[in-house]
Formats: sequence, structure tokens, C-alpha cells
Amino acid sequence: MARLEDLTRGAAVKGILPDCLVTVIDVKWYGSAAIELTYKDPAGKPSVVLLYRDREPTLEIGEAGRPAVDPRMTIHHSGGPGRQGGSSTF
Repeated sequence: MARLEDLTRGAAVKGILPDCLVTVIDVKWYGSAAIELTYKDPAGKPSVVLLYRDREPTLEIGEAGRPAVDPRMTIHHSGGPGRQGGSSTF
């Protein structure tokens, strides 16, 4: 769970759109219980949404300034020059 205060520029956020992460572009506060969140989706399309405190339980934050990684995007290496077997997450 993330609080509205955790939604800062550059943060990767899960829970705004179904099944994808968005990147925060800007946040404008309306009192202490609501924000206007400007974000871009994975395709780079900007959008705006009003979020209230009741949405906090559905939000998750990735590492600020870095896109959060979907754990399904794991690549398995079969070895080769300079590599040992294993898996990496990009």
C-alpha cells in the first residue's frame, strides 16, 4: 500500500491503470485528502486522474526515478561466452 504522499515525480506506480505501471509526471494537492495525478502510461501517453485517500490500499510504488519491473519479465540465460547460467531481470 502507498499513501498519496508517496506519489512523487518520477515514481513508478501500480494500481492507477489495470495490469500496468505508470510514471508520475506531476502531483497537485487539493487539501489533504485528494491529488490530481498527471502520469504517463507505458506507451508514453500522458493522462490525469483525481485520487482520493480511499484509493491508497490499491496503490504500490516502485523505486523512484526507475521504472518498476514486472516480475514476469525474467530472461533465462543458457550460458555462453562470459556468461554463467542463471536468470536476470531487466
